[in-house]
Formats: sequence, structure tokens, C-alpha cells
Amino acid sequence: MFEPDAGGHRLTYMRQLLPALEGLGEVTVVVGEGAIGTEAFRVQLGELRETHRFESVAFDKSGGLLGKARARLDALRSAIDLCDPEHIFIPSGDGLAQLLGVPGSSRRLALKPGVQIEVGMHRGSFAYRAKSLKQRVSRGAALRTLTRSPLARAQFVDVLAYEWLRERGHPLAARASVLADPVDPVEDVSKREARRVLGMPEDGRVIGTSGHLDERKGVDLLLRAFRAAPLGETDRLLLAGRPSPRIRELLAGEFAGLVSSGRIVAMARYLTDEELGATLAACDVVCTCHPAHVGLSNICLRAAAAGRPVLSGDYGWFERVVAGFGLGWTCNVSDERMFSAAIADSLDQADSFKVGERGDALLRFHSQVNARRTFVAHLRERLGLERDAGLIEWESLGT
Repeated sequence: MFEPDAGGHRLTYMRQLLPALEGLGEVTVVVGEGAIGTEAFRVQLGELRETHRFESVAFDKSGGLLGKARARLDALRSAIDLCDPEHIFIPSGDGLAQLLGVPGSSRRLALKPGVQIEVGMHRGSFAYRAKSLKQRVSRGAALRTLTRSPLARAQFVDVLAYEWLRERGHPLAARASVLADPVDPVEDVSKREARRVLGMPEDGRVIGTSGHLDERKGVDLLLRAFRAAPLGETDRLLLAGRPSPRIRELLAGEFAGLVSSGRIVAMARYLTDEELGATLAACDVVCTCHPAHVGLSNICLRAAAAGRPVLSGDYGWFERVVAGFGLGWTCNVSDERMFSAAIADSLDQADSFKVGERGDALLRFHSQVNARRTFVAHLRERLGLERDAGLIEWESLGT
């Protein structure tokens, strides 16, 4: 298993998926140089160092997207030289997978005959409407190189990408599957208890968001819409996670009054999985307000697993899943008036909200056990093992 970048959700993915490989072969986990010393590694994978072989390789992630992809390719070559693998899993392969389809790139890996590569793909941007000719050309080129990549399997986390390929009979569809996004079990705690654990006021209503807090996730839009929404004095906004410099600046300046009054509760730090679960349980509504996000939102799924309704943007995966599976409500988060009205409406409706049958089916698909089954389905087939009887495939959801 290869993951040179310790950032974001990548190490969480490794922790969640590694148990699926037990009993299927000798596993080596290769990470980037320096990753093992990070707080994220300690939180996500520290305990597994006792039972798994971890190695590290040089990884220079400076530069743009292309520079990072080339650095990943060099790191993968080093990992292959180090481990001499027969099967390679890259849980987060965006960028690298496309680069492998550029003529000459895959030859640099010097793979032995029979070695297979599987990648997890988180950003199927080709399935989303391009905003410009330049973007359309870029996305088309990325899809062509991805199709030419010597991959045994492209596991798409974003169902929009998978469905786009299947509906069009694209050549890549034959090597594509849906990788369920593993949703951590959520402890059943009340809102008041969760707020007590987090050290925040226990009364009133709370709308919140968790994870990395930046403009890409629309946190600046959420701040302004919350301020403009017709809410009561005990209605609060919970921001849980590390803020970007711009969001930190907004909280210390333009929104400092709402922070000092307690209307905005900011937990500006890296959260453990337990704390992340508590932040979701503390909310009446969980807001995933990405204005133009390509890909899936794990926080959205975890909120649904915690029984909390989601208010999200009306774009891409959110419109397909939040609206399509009854996980909450969507709106145009770039329109402050509409967004602020939706915040007030969602809080008013939160007490009567329940995830329905379609939402429950979606959560079963995204359970940790099923995510692991989808992850190793091709490897089991390669090893001549029977199909896992408990495997839930995307098509079974009747979409």
C-alpha cells in the first residue's frame, strides 16, 4: 500500500482499509519521508506500527499539481525497488494515475510482468460540467491519460464519475468500480452530552461544520450567511478543525464579535476521530457548504450516520446524494440570501428529520466493513477466492 502524502483524509483511508488485506498476503505500507513523525500519522496509524511493516521513501511535494504527481511517481519507483511487490494499492491515486498514462511514464517504474496496480480515485472531474473551454480541454486530457494508464482497477469514490463512465460505455468503465467511503462508527450520544464533552454551551441550536476550514469548503460563505440568517441569540455556529489563514483572519477580525459573544464556537485545531464524532453529534444541522466541490464528502456521510441532517450546496455529488438519498437539504450556497434562509429553515426542521430507507441503504453501502469488501474485491478475484457474500455493490442501491 503506497501513500507518500500524510495530508488530509489520506492516512485515515489507510487506517480504515488496511484490515481488509489481512490474510491476503504479506503487506508493506510505504509512506513519504517524514510522514511517520506527524501528528496525523500518530493519530491515524500509530497503533498499527506494532503489527504492520511500514517503510518510508523520499517525497518532495513542493510545486504545483504536475510537480506533485511527478514526485509521487518518483516515490512509487522507490517504493517498488524497496518492496518488490506483486500487487500495488494506491488508495489516493489522483494525479499519479493520470501521469502513468503519459507515454514513457509507466516504464520508469520497471514493473515485473504480472504486477497489478489499483488506485482509489477521489476526483472524477470529467463527470462535472466544465466552466470554460480551457477546463473542458484539461479534463478531457486527464481522462485520456487515465484511460491509457496501466491500471488493473480504478476505484472511484465519487459515484458521479463511475456512473458517467458506465452510462457512456467508456473504455475505462470495464476497469472501474465504486470504492465505498468508509464511515467510522458514530457513538450514540445526545446533543447536550456532546456539547458538554466539547466544552461548549449546551443550550440552543447549533449548525456546524468539521474538518479543514477553508474557502474551498465555503466556510467564508457560511460565516456570512450565518450572520445574516434570522436566528435567535442562542443559535450558534460550530467551526471545528484547522482554519486556513483567511478563515483565521475572518474569525479574528470581521467576525470577532460573534466569536467573543459565543455565537460562533471555533475549535481551531486538528481533531481526533472521537472529537470529530462529538462535533457532529453536538449539531442540530451539519453544513457541508462547498460551492463547487468535485467529489464525495465523508463529513456528510458521517453526519447522516450520526442521525444529523445535512445542509449542503446544490452541486455535483451533494445534489446527487444529499438530495437523492434524503440526507437533508441543498441550496445555492453562493447566494447569501438563499443560504441564510436555508440555514434558518434547516434548524427549524432539524428536530423532525429522520434518515429514511434510501439513506439507510446508502449508509450500509458506505459502512467500514463494506468499504473493505469493495477495496479488495478485485484482489480476491485475482487470488481465485470466492466473491464475498456480504459485498454490497453500488448498483444494488437501485440508482
